Amino acid sequence: MKIVLSTLAILSGLSMTPLSANEDLRDSETKILVTKAELQGMVENMHEEFMAKKEKQLKEEQLARRKEMLSRFSLRRGGDFR
Repeated sequence: MKIVLSTLAILSGLSMTPLSANEDLRDSETKILVTKAELQGMVENMHEEFMAKKEKQLKEEQLARRKEMLSRFSLRRGGDFR
């Protein structure tokens, strides 16, 4: 399923007039009307989701680096080889 938003419609949608997008469903076509406020809300939600995923990824990378550094430090000092 593809949703195609016309760039011109987005750029000209600075007023509260509805924007239209075409949703291509194989042989049928469905019109979707989106107001500027709704579009802005969708974009903000997508941004928040993206930033949350990015923050989670960064925390996981930091944790992996910490574990690696602790492992190296432990091995250099003779470490615990249980």
